Amino acid sequence: MKSLFTVCLLAVMVITFNGCKKNHDDKKRNCRIITATPIPGGDGYIFTYGADGKLSSASLGPSFIQYANTGTTKIVTTTTSGQFVSKVIIINNAAGLALNVRTEFNPAGTNWTNTVYEYTGEELKKSTTTDSSGTTSSVTDYVWVNHNMVTGGTAGSTPTTFDYFLDKPHQQGDFFFLLQTLQGYEIYRPKNLLKEFGGSTFTYDFNADGNISLLGVISGGNTTFLQYQYQCD
Repeated sequence: MKSLFTVCLLAVMVITFNGCKKNHDDKKRNCRIITATPIPGGDGYIFTYGADGKLSSASLGPSFIQYANTGTTKIVTTTTSGQFVSKVIIINNAAGLALNVRTEFNPAGTNWTNTVYEYTGEELKKSTTTDSSGTTSSVTDYVWVNHNMVTGGTAGSTPTTFDYFLDKPHQQGDFFFLLQTLQGYEIYRPKNLLKEFGGSTFTYDFNADGNISLLGVISGGNTTFLQYQYQCD
């Protein structure tokens, strides 16, 4: 879990989103995040979308992620300065949750990891990971309470724990959303906003539209930020 946290935030950062103004009829508009810029500075993410409204690419400095969708299959290709980094092949279920994720670390696809995800409804219950080295598979079990994942871990290890803001719904712009948007697949669909995980605490502010305007990450006594900009229909 910590490795995903590191990939997502690169160096624990926090995110501020510039929201959209309300329509005159007070109907909530469809808004998409188009930039995520760290505060006080540094490279930020730029997101682009296709005509279908689905994410087509994300970039961070010299790194570029391309997302291609075909039915229930998605392919996510990452390059840095034009050089191959990884290719991820994702098979989703009818609910849009990942069933199988294969990550290839060389162009030939001979160096890989593969994870199978199992659910009860929309709650992730178990993941099993194997790799091209042929080592013993790694199995992680997950426990949910009131539609929020509260623990996840392998047998014999100390489980990772999660805490939530029970009065705030999970939504676009929270930590899990950012993480899963970047990796190109969804496996966590909690009911509420994540409050704490992996030694980091998350805080949120909201704009007049109810969208997250500020995500704060507090870790090791330091607080960092990311600033988001929305594009609205």
